[in-house]
Amino acid sequence: MCHAKAVSLRWALETGFELQGKSGTIDLAQCNPVQLALRGPTCWPLPIRITGRMAQRDSDQNLDSLRQQIVGLEDELEETATQLKAARDRYQYLLAVTPGVIYTTQGSGEYACTSVSDNVDSILGFSSWEMVEQPGFWLSRLHPDDARRVVDETRTLIGEGGGTIEYRLRNRAGNYIWIRDTFRVIRDSAGRPSEIVGSWVDISYHQPAEQVLGERMGVINDLQAFVAASPAVIYTTTQTSDGYACRFVSESLKFVTGYHPWEMRNDPKFWAKRVHPEDAPRVFAEIERLIGQGGGTVEYRFRHRRGDYLWIQDTFKVSPDREGKPKEIVGSWADISDHKNIEASLRRLSEQVELRNQLISRAFGRYLTGEAVAGALESPTEQALNAKNAVSR
Repeated sequence: MCHAKAVSLRWALETGFELQGKSGTIDLAQCNPVQLALRGPTCWPLPIRITGRMAQRDSDQNLDSLRQQIVGLEDELEETATQLKAARDRYQYLLAVTPGVIYTTQGSGEYACTSVSDNVDSILGFSSWEMVEQPGFWLSRLHPDDARRVVDETRTLIGEGGGTIEYRLRNRAGNYIWIRDTFRVIRDSAGRPSEIVGSWVDISYHQPAEQVLGERMGVINDLQAFVAASPAVIYTTTQTSDGYACRFVSESLKFVTGYHPWEMRNDPKFWAKRVHPEDAPRVFAEIERLIGQGGGTVEYRFRHRRGDYLWIQDTFKVSPDREGKPKEIVGSWADISDHKNIEASLRRLSEQVELRNQLISRAFGRYLTGEAVAGALESPTEQALNAKNAVSR
């Protein structure tokens, strides 16, 4: 409390404070400002006191407003956390169901694994934590015949920023499986390799055919050096009334096919329109059968933006709904055009050599002994080696 003599009336009017006297509270806003200025305070009894009721009410209102803002921020934070959890769960789901194993490793030294998707168990039989926590996990399980080549090629590819390499890796059962390893290099601010991000695809079922061709032609090991695959394209599709629509596709689609991811997402017929006409009936029927089985692998030709066709290895798995019906397809594409071209070349070469041997046998078989005829015949392997030497010259 303070006496009126010590208080400026102008200040009391401007601040909105109340004046209180013996007969009650005086509202200065109701007093005549001229009377206050000329004749003094005649509109209230003395003594008076100034109270901070109005300021208290303003303070309470500010506090309520602050509380409402805090509540609003808490709601926004909770909503953001929910969205973040949903995105994280979606990411983990994609890593778990995609056929390819996604991993990260150190960019130098023994290339120690720093993270790996849980589906590594379905390929190697090891848990993800075993691969991360055991030093030298990858190097110790490389096939002895592949180890030196793989290490040298990996270092070369790291210097080039990434690439694809194939090798054999020992699983938990002690058997070796063929892995197609596609990766890219992340560099630090100084330009040094700091991390490797890549994916593994089990191509064991492809290798027996290649090995048979290799044994017959004798040059498969030389030809493998020219085989390269592009980074895997990860995609998801969901069932619609018109079929299956793409919901997600990785940026590597541009690298492999020349198309932007949004082109595939926005056009429900994007994929079907670009499958080779000669492959389409077989592919559509085979995919329907594989969807019924829960997934699988199919190979077909797909039109590049340039207009030519690539050979695609399409591996996918089906996620059913509660009723067991197909709900979503998660898969990956790999460009196997090089493999297909080599296989076609080897088949043509084998057919040409076989035809030549038949002509020689028919022409000289009547006049020469069996040993002489056999000596004149050229094996497919020798023909392939001669062709290779001619090219090298």
